[in-house]
Amino acid sequence: MSNMSDADALLQQEGMLIAEVSWWRERAKDELQMRQCYEAELEAQCKTLTCEVQNLREQLQVHQQRAKLVKQVEDIYAAGIATSKKDAEDSERLIQDYEQECLKAEEVSKRLRNEVRQHVPPNKSKLQLLSDADADRFRKCVEDEISLHFYPLPGVDRLPDIVQQAISHFEEVDRQNDLRIEKHSNTALTMDRFSGGAQSLEPHAITRSKSELAATRIQSIYRGRVARAKTKDMSDEMSHAFKKDLTMLQSHHELSDIPIVGILGDKFNDYDSEELVATISSACGNALEDRVKFLTYSLPEIQTTFARECGDCSSVVNLVGCKLPPEGLKGLNIAVDNRVRRALFNTICHIYIAIEVGEEHARDVSQLLTRQAPVIPVQALRGYPQHARRRPGFASEKTWEALNHESHAEIASAVVDILDAFVKQAPHAPN
Repeated sequence: MSNMSDADALLQQEGMLIAEVSWWRERAKDELQMRQCYEAELEAQCKTLTCEVQNLREQLQVHQQRAKLVKQVEDIYAAGIATSKKDAEDSERLIQDYEQECLKAEEVSKRLRNEVRQHVPPNKSKLQLLSDADADRFRKCVEDEISLHFYPLPGVDRLPDIVQQAISHFEEVDRQNDLRIEKHSNTALTMDRFSGGAQSLEPHAITRSKSELAATRIQSIYRGRVARAKTKDMSDEMSHAFKKDLTMLQSHHELSDIPIVGILGDKFNDYDSEELVATISSACGNALEDRVKFLTYSLPEIQTTFARECGDCSSVVNLVGCKLPPEGLKGLNIAVDNRVRRALFNTICHIYIAIEVGEEHARDVSQLLTRQAPVIPVQALRGYPQHARRRPGFASEKTWEALNHESHAEIASAVVDILDAFVKQAPHAPN
């Protein structure tokens, strides 16, 4: 009986063990499924996080570019504020000068009135005429007063009121003389030196020609002074702006102690011109990116395309004026006075690449050669100076001849070789 009870107990234990093993197997299966789910979820989260990190990096680059643009806009705005302050100071000085000239005009007006009273006294007989000597002396006095005391102000393109009054005095005196001559004389007057060489039988013709000639002389004196003053003021102002911007560019950290290559050219001339410019720009940017700076003055098409295709554009510098630069212009923009931007470009560079340049830039090329700046002609057009086609000493004949090759790649390779030979020379400084 004891053996039977032991067997039953063993059977019960075996059944319990089998049930327990089955439970553990089910649990292990569930654990495996849960682990697989966790692993899949973890992998999905890793992908999501990777995408988010990439997006954050792109956003960071966009914000950095925006910050760079904001800095450039702030620089341009600061330059505009400085220019506005200078204009305001110039306007203030102009107003002060004008006030001084008004005081001078009052003094001259008094002298003119005294002169009129001396030569045309109120108690003079109506039948008595002014002699030619008196009339000439009166006109000469007025002309001398105006030429000595009236100095035109910049921006003033009309005669002052006192000059108009002097001319009115001439006309009034001549009109009175005409009436007296017509009433009390029937004698034909002969040719007069003020009549312009013409002989007339009308008594008042000679006197009127004197008035017109005197008025014309006064106007020519004054307007000549206005023109000379305007030209001198504009020349001095542009010279000051040129020197100021040139000093700024020469001390700029992006342009100091490095050869500067100027990109000369304007509009595309052929259907494949854009491809040619892009090929040359890409080759130059890849081969010479850290050894030179490429300078443009922000003209559309050729210069804009070169700036856009030149590697990562870190070696491109653009001179921009007060207006917005062309759309698509890449690189560093430096604001300069728009009136001297082209002159600065023709002065600051050490060597130039002239792409599809013709007679519209012939004068620029001649000026560059005058200051001994080498010019590399690429697809030169009609009107390009013949003396500018001569090969510089640092370029080989084979490389120079390759500039006329039909293949864009060959032309780009030749340009890079010439620039490389130029850079390997002694350190350069602008002439």
